[in-house]
Amino acid sequence: MLSRKAFAVDRLFAGGIDAGTAAYQRALAGILVAALAWGIVSWRGTDRPRTAGRAWPWVLANALTGPILGVVCFQWALRTTPAGIVQAVVATAPLLVIPFAARLEHNRPRLVYYAGAVLAVTGVSGLLLWR
Repeated sequence: MLSRKAFAVDRLFAGGIDAGTAAYQRALAGILVAALAWGIVSWRGTDRPRTAGRAWPWVLANALTGPILGVVCFQWALRTTPAGIVQAVVATAPLLVIPFAARLEHNRPRLVYYAGAVLAVTGVSGLLLWR
């Protein structure tokens, strides 16, 4: 809701903030919070053993797709679509993630997952069709 209000105020004052700029500002705030947390942990002297592994490409891909590309798309959607519809679409994100998790962890989702997926997609479709 704050993003929608910020876009409305920006339009009122003939500003030019686009979705990318808004996402950058949110990411910058996240980096500041992470730096503060890292500083507190470092100051307290809690050392954990560091392990070098093969996870860094996945961490990098996750960092780029979620907080950067995902937030840009989210901000763009808030600028062009009512917030209730945007939130409903965003709430269906687990439908994309759960199959990947099931494949990587070799777990098959329960029947309730599929019922929830049908309900979520039906609800979002209804919101978009009767808009």
